[in-house]
Amino acid sequence: MSEKIHNYCLNSTLDTIAKNTLVSLGGNQDMNSIEPWIYGKKLYGITLEEILSGEFGLIQHSGYVFIPESNSSYGLSPESNLLSENQFSIETDISEFTPYQSVIVQSSVEHYFGNNSILLTCNSGKSFGSFDSTFKPCQINTSYVASAFIKGIAGLTGQIEILSTNEALTSITNVPISFTLTGEWQRVSTTLTTNSQATKIRMTLLINGENNNLYCDGLILELGTTPTVFSEEIPSNSPVELNNSGNIIPYTSGDIIGYTFGNNIVNNKRQIKLI
Repeated sequence: MSEKIHNYCLNSTLDTIAKNTLVSLGGNQDMNSIEPWIYGKKLYGITLEEILSGEFGLIQHSGYVFIPESNSSYGLSPESNLLSENQFSIETDISEFTPYQSVIVQSSVEHYFGNNSILLTCNSGKSFGSFDSTFKPCQINTSYVASAFIKGIAGLTGQIEILSTNEALTSITNVPISFTLTGEWQRVSTTLTTNSQATKIRMTLLINGENNNLYCDGLILELGTTPTVFSEEIPSNSPVELNNSGNIIPYTSGDIIGYTFGNNIVNNKRQIKLI
């Protein structure tokens, strides 16, 4: 016998519940009443049609559904990012970045987020070329992590760095991490803990070797020691929960709502097998 994955439930609220709304069970359990899901409530399922107040409608409460992602390559910079949305997605321009011994251009040839990335090219006669983000205020004695998605010819090398300074922009601490390119998009990161004199922080990306190129996208500078996880990076068959916005995130300590199924993404939604 096949598993029952649908149920007709009563909209016990005074408002219409739209199609594709996450719902919890309402107070009238005998009538299978439902209400829009809110953070802290247990997820029951998702509406498959619009349900008027006081009417019954079809709910899917198990099986495979699509649920919005917390962070995806179709979405925006995470709220934790100290850098601007444009420094994350490179969709407007590159005016907020400062090149050193290099040329940087906005490129649509390669991109991980949106439609553009930064193409960094080391100048002729130079051993490396780089570019910096804008400086951002930082807290003292606090950990920060910088991350970026990068792509270039396999075997080439470079670095991602975080620099902390005082108010006069005098360098205090610099933490570079070296990487070797794979020929595909890869994510790199580095972490720095500020001292009691630090007031500003920035990140840098660098490519070694004259005339070598590096595509960069999705730059993030944020509090903590672990970069924000994007839902594409959550492996298939991984447990997930909902954040307070109703988007899926990797399971940590909340209620497991289900498991990722493959890497199928449609309209900024990830396919989940509900439990």
